[in-house]
Amino acid sequence: MITIEGFLSDDSCARIKKEIAKVPFEDGLKTAGVRMAANVKRNLQMDPVKGQHITDELKTFILNDKRLKETVYPKDIGRIFINRYDPGMEYGIHSDAPMMGALRTDLSFTLFLEDPSEYDGGDLVMHYSHGTVTAKPPKGAIVLYSTGVMHRVEKVTRGSRLACVGWIQSFIREESKREILRELNFVKANYITRNGHDFLADLFLKNVGNLERLWSE
Repeated sequence: MITIEGFLSDDSCARIKKEIAKVPFEDGLKTAGVRMAANVKRNLQMDPVKGQHITDELKTFILNDKRLKETVYPKDIGRIFINRYDPGMEYGIHSDAPMMGALRTDLSFTLFLEDPSEYDGGDLVMHYSHGTVTAKPPKGAIVLYSTGVMHRVEKVTRGSRLACVGWIQSFIREESKREILRELNFVKANYITRNGHDFLADLFLKNVGNLERLWSE
């Protein structure tokens, strides 16, 4: 799981929430499909047609964000939804679809649009073989995780949990390779900050680039 706080600024969150407030919501079961989600999904989703200008803006922002380009290497985004959980709503344990049309879903993400002080419950819980990991970050944070991970959203007991969710196909299919590149990019940035852009930095950049070229699809 990767969390980037401040992915959206407070001002951007406020502006997007104002736009969302103008669009009707509908039963989230409309997009649950025939997989396990249909039995455990209890939420509301923004009308995808009337709110398309909002999701198009978010898709463009996510695909062009420099932090994500060096973290998960986004190639394309399948679908984006704005969902809301009011009191009593939850999403039971499930995994997401491996394909959305012709797009392979390598990563799922949740972009939190509501401050956690405004609602109780609503934690995003990932179920790994080594145990569970819980996320309830500040508004504007994005949480990314491998799409195959079993996960759930705990029941909201007060307020409303508003978020944007979506699925990314990465240029780098395997998470183990994305992790290597993430760590190499971290080392690269810290080396250049400390030592400037010298021959070793150029050599490092060349080999990171070669790995990206070798592993990309």
